[in-house]
Amino acid sequence: MLPNSFIKKFSWVLLFSMLFSLVSILPEEPAYAAGEFACFDSNGAAYAYHMEFSGSNVTVYKWNVAAGSYTTAETFNLGSLTGTTDQINGHTMDGDGNMYVIYQPTSGNKRLVKLNYVDGNGGSITDMGEISSSSSGDVNAGSYIEHGGSNYIVFSKGMGDGGRYYVQLSNSTTVSASGTWSQSSSFNDGANKKQAKDFAWIKDGLTIGSDTYNLVGVDLKNDAVILGKWAGPSSTVELVDYDIDAKPSSWNSSDTVGAMYGFGGSVIYASNNQEGEMGELTWDGSAFDITYKGESAASTNNDGAACHSGDPTLDFNPTVSAAEGSCSGSNREVDVTLTNTASEMAATFVVTYTLDGASPVTLTSGSGQSVSSGASNTSLTIPAQSNGTAVVVSWYAENDTYDTRKPTTGTTTLSTITIDTSSCAQGTVSTGLGSCSNGAATSTIVLTATNATMYFDVQYQINSDGWVTLKNDEAVSPGSPETYATPAQADGTTVSWRYETGTSAPSSGSYTSATSRTVDCDLTVTVSTQINSCSNGTATTTVTFVGSASGNTQYYDLQRREDGGSWSDVVNGESIAAGETNTHTSSAFNDGTLVEWQYRIGDSNPSSGSYTTTGTGSGTLTQRTIDCDITFTISTSINSCSSGAATVSIEFAASAAGNTQYFDVEWSTDQSSWTSLVDGGDLTAGDTDTYTTTAVDDGVTVYFHYRHGDSNPSSGSWLTTNVTNRTIDCDITFTIDTSINSCSSGAATVSIEFAASASGNTQYFDVQWSTDQSSWTNLADGGDLTAGDTDTYTTTAVDHEETVYFQYRHADSNPSSGSWLTTNVTNRTIDCPTDCIFEGTTAFFLSPANKNTTTRTAANKIKKWVLLIPVSPM
Repeated sequence: MLPNSFIKKFSWVLLFSMLFSLVSILPEEPAYAAGEFACFDSNGAAYAYHMEFSGSNVTVYKWNVAAGSYTTAETFNLGSLTGTTDQINGHTMDGDGNMYVIYQPTSGNKRLVKLNYVDGNGGSITDMGEISSSSSGDVNAGSYIEHGGSNYIVFSKGMGDGGRYYVQLSNSTTVSASGTWSQSSSFNDGANKKQAKDFAWIKDGLTIGSDTYNLVGVDLKNDAVILGKWAGPSSTVELVDYDIDAKPSSWNSSDTVGAMYGFGGSVIYASNNQEGEMGELTWDGSAFDITYKGESAASTNNDGAACHSGDPTLDFNPTVSAAEGSCSGSNREVDVTLTNTASEMAATFVVTYTLDGASPVTLTSGSGQSVSSGASNTSLTIPAQSNGTAVVVSWYAENDTYDTRKPTTGTTTLSTITIDTSSCAQGTVSTGLGSCSNGAATSTIVLTATNATMYFDVQYQINSDGWVTLKNDEAVSPGSPETYATPAQADGTTVSWRYETGTSAPSSGSYTSATSRTVDCDLTVTVSTQINSCSNGTATTTVTFVGSASGNTQYYDLQRREDGGSWSDVVNGESIAAGETNTHTSSAFNDGTLVEWQYRIGDSNPSSGSYTTTGTGSGTLTQRTIDCDITFTISTSINSCSSGAATVSIEFAASAAGNTQYFDVEWSTDQSSWTSLVDGGDLTAGDTDTYTTTAVDDGVTVYFHYRHGDSNPSSGSWLTTNVTNRTIDCDITFTIDTSINSCSSGAATVSIEFAASASGNTQYFDVQWSTDQSSWTNLADGGDLTAGDTDTYTTTAVDHEETVYFQYRHADSNPSSGSWLTTNVTNRTIDCPTDCIFEGTTAFFLSPANKNTTTRTAANKIKKWVLLIPVSPM
């Protein structure tokens, strides 16, 4: 069918648009949810979709009237559904781009099928179930309808002629109800319901007189338009007809409108099956006109659908932009531009903004700012903001006449604009403190102008006294900061600042607070703690206070406590002057004692107030735990084997200095039952203590654990830290050699020899031999191989050219089972040839040893032995 759509009287228009598309780069279309078809092109013009079926195959075409293009949008195969395809029709779409058809098998009930867009190269389908209890009656028309807060799809043969079914959708893939609907027709202009092959939903309705209709179909054979009122499945649809007053010259009574398209508002399009042309249906007040809009595709097995938004001939592509605008004093505004130049219909913009993530503020007033098609609006301005303010603009635009919106849901958010007022005229201040002298200092303020002369009013406040004016209408030139100071104030005095500034003398009295300053002419104090050298398991601690090079004398109280006990005074009202260092050393404490300190400080003896552990400068009163214990390392080793067993030793080596530690050490071979090696053994500084187990058999693992303390550790957790467990290994090692013994009568025995190492535990062997590696003969069963011994086992005689194979297994006792080994075994092939004499067809093989003769007939290869005996002549 598709090629026919290109062979039309206006095909040169289509060809031109195809050539143009090859050299044009258009913006991408809007993103749609999975399975949805695009409702608009990249310029916001609505798409019309045209469906054709052939057998179980469905092709959906996308018609873009503005570009004059008609392309394949997606293909589908409905062959997986029940029954053999009769027809696929009733093509319709909802407002989000979800597409549906009715599948009608030759036998069986009709089914609602959702066509899911995938990638344009083959879509998927969703079977939404049966919609009727009867297979009779064709369905070739359908439309999506919204009414009373519910979503419906309404089907029928023609426009209500028969096969009248509906489904109610709870979501895009779920049917919540289905059934049939009734109709009553009152035709005055000769319309025939079955000749209107499709119908569409008029989204905003069409009012004629006192009646408003929301369904429309076209009967070309009778030059009539059929209108209907859908008011829900329980109501009867009232059908009426009206004349067609004007239509394209090529449309005649032999033609059929097989596809209807409902767009936004009351925009309805119809396509002519036979002519392959698209027309717009409009009401002129007394009758309907059909206006030619472009080429479509000639077809008989077709149907049409659209998303019930926009207009296919009108672009809707509004945009919003924002940029920093002009300065307002030291602040800067943001200018917002509403652009509708790429649209062919008016747009109503709704714009909001946020400042530093606060709640949104609506910039457009009322229901929004209307901008005509092809126009822009630059009148919107976000009030001037201070430097660094983050401004975020969000917007949407819509046209109620055509029920279209951009974006289709939600808002579009522009990139954040961070206000930069560096080029604006600004007046800024900074405050500080002057140098201390005799315990007092001034507070200073610096006035700075940027980009233009600025005028300042400056006031300060001493503690909670009244405000004092320091400067009034002070003109400060850019690049020439001015500094002013208060009179000197005593240590601890707080000086508050405020100011106002402008490009002219400020008179508003709206002051801005600047940073307040508190005079601090005290010296700073750095504190630290340390543990001194250990002696006899004890050590003293020292607290050090270091005063800064200058500042007023400070006084402090110092307290100490041990192991979380009560705090006790170390000093009370101790003074520290500039550049001075005070140290306080405690008595000696035992190893493990936790020592903590706290202090408080002031301009005089701090008889009350909270204690702290942090100095007024750097440093802190770090708590310390006395640690005078030795440190030690641990090693384990297996001693020499004897009679297949060995002892294991564990060694503890102490550091050169530290308090004696006392050890409990145990060993085990199963980690369940433990044997003591030492109970409370003392390890002194620089000493090494070694403990040894009794002898343990080969293959057994020896485990150790220990615990230690400042005294005999009669209880507590056992440790395995840095302990290496050891497994006894006292088995012999052995080598294997095989050899062929002397030949006899064309055969020989083969020996295998096992040679043991000089020491190690006895191993027991099973040895077997074979000539076919299938049937094996024992040479030894549990034969013992002791240290330094050699055991040899010999086969019976084996014929010339036969190969002898050996296998063995061994263990600490007779290995009655287990895998057989061939490791280091050399198999041997017998090499014992005999002499032979041929006589006729008989060969005589003479054995040098016994003079036996072997006779073999060449023909039948029969072997026999003949003893040659000399016979005297008779």
